[in-house]
Amino acid sequence: MEGSPRETWEPLVGSLVLTCGDVELALLQIYWNLSLHGQYEEKIRFLGLGEKAKFIREMIPELTLEKDLIRRVDHTLSESIQLAHQRNLVAHNPLYLDVYSDEKGNFTLVPTIRSLRDDEKHISLEGLINLNAKASKLSSELQNMVIEVANAQCPVV
Repeated sequence: MEGSPRETWEPLVGSLVLTCGDVELALLQIYWNLSLHGQYEEKIRFLGLGEKAKFIREMIPELTLEKDLIRRVDHTLSESIQLAHQRNLVAHNPLYLDVYSDEKGNFTLVPTIRSLRDDEKHISLEGLINLNAKASKLSSELQNMVIEVANAQCPVV
C-alpha cells in the first residue's frame, strides 16, 4: 500500500516556498543595486514576490544600463511575476484527490493542488516538480544578476 500523497508533495511544496524566499531576497538586492543604495524604499520590503518584481520593473525606463542587461533584468522580473502566481496557487490551496473513471468503471485517484476559487487553476505533481526546477533556475539567474547589476551601476576601477 502506498503512503499518503502528502509524503510526496510536502518536500516539494517546502522547497518551492524556500526557493521563492531566495528569489525575493535577490529581488531586494537587485533593487538595492539599481537604486544605488541611496533611494532604498522601505515599502518594497512589505510587497509580495510579484509586487516586488512589478515595482522594480517600473524602474526599467529610467535605467542607463547596457541594453542587453536591461532586457535580461526585465525578462527575469517577468518570470518572477509568473512564479509568484504559481507559488500562490501552491501555497494557498489544498491538495485534492481528483477521481477519474474509465469506461470499465475503474477509478483512479490523482493528487492535485487545486484553487479553491477557480477549478481551472491546478497543478499536478509533475507540474510541481517542473515548477521547482524553474524556480531554482530563476533564483540562480537572479543571484548572478545581483552581481551584474552591482558591477554595472558601480564598476570597479
